[in-house]
Amino acid sequence: MIFILLVLSLLNIFNFSTPNSGGSFVANARQNFIVDLTNLNSVVNKSNNNSKVSDNVNSLNIDVNSIKAKAFLVRELNGDTLLSKNIFVKKNIASITKLMSVYLGFNLFKESDIFTFDQESIDQLGTIGNFVVGERISRNDIFKVSLVGSSNDAIYLLAKTYGLNDFIALMNKTAKEFNMLNTSFTDVTGVGNNLSTAYDLSLLLEKIYTSRPDVLSLSNFEFVVINNKRVWTTNILLPKYKNIIIGSKTGFTPSANECLVALVKFANSPFLAVVILDSDNRFQDFEYLINALKNYYGN
Repeated sequence: MIFILLVLSLLNIFNFSTPNSGGSFVANARQNFIVDLTNLNSVVNKSNNNSKVSDNVNSLNIDVNSIKAKAFLVRELNGDTLLSKNIFVKKNIASITKLMSVYLGFNLFKESDIFTFDQESIDQLGTIGNFVVGERISRNDIFKVSLVGSSNDAIYLLAKTYGLNDFIALMNKTAKEFNMLNTSFTDVTGVGNNLSTAYDLSLLLEKIYTSRPDVLSLSNFEFVVINNKRVWTTNILLPKYKNIIIGSKTGFTPSANECLVALVKFANSPFLAVVILDSDNRFQDFEYLINALKNYYGN
């Protein structure tokens, strides 16, 4: 029954008109999204068991005062919470937003789709990729430059091609389907006031990993080359910890402060969601947590 209701809900999404979208783009997007419903149903079913998630946990026995973040969470996927503080407090998540945007992009567009930058997309905050009006870019290159370099221009172009308002509505609808009940999106890049919690973002990592792990794989490059231009990762710790990071995304705005989310795996550990929000030094926090996890699992 849950699956049937989910199908009907998702089908209703596509009754929106999308005047900014090409007909073939939208038709393919709808078909691709419907095909992926089976995977999404299994993911949603897994998200309903929150009994092992609690706040103010310190199973790692570390000095939590050494962590600069105002909210953080380390939990085993489908397992125990190892460390948590303010995990149900809403925070601005900045470019962590792009994980959801890219996830939807996989479902909405084909790998062969090509996009052309317009002035509105180029005018988005930042110059990552140094794109120009008329420049063409593939779907997967949009994903790479958005996740690795955190380009606002590229992910905005993708969302605008589908229909910006409809894309944002779909982000919010998908968040609810993922049981991210304290999450709300107002834009696709993260420069606005997108709100979530450490717990909700751990759910997002889990859902992406179980249903669309390509998103995490594409985030895990030290650099990417887009139209003969090299774009470096925003996660400066990726080269050092590449053997344990499955995927990650950083974020920063003045209102969000520094953010970082990652899915990690040690030799003797399950998969772990690490979420750091509103930090004065996200990379210091991440290293501190990685070292604590190494000790915890005996790696």
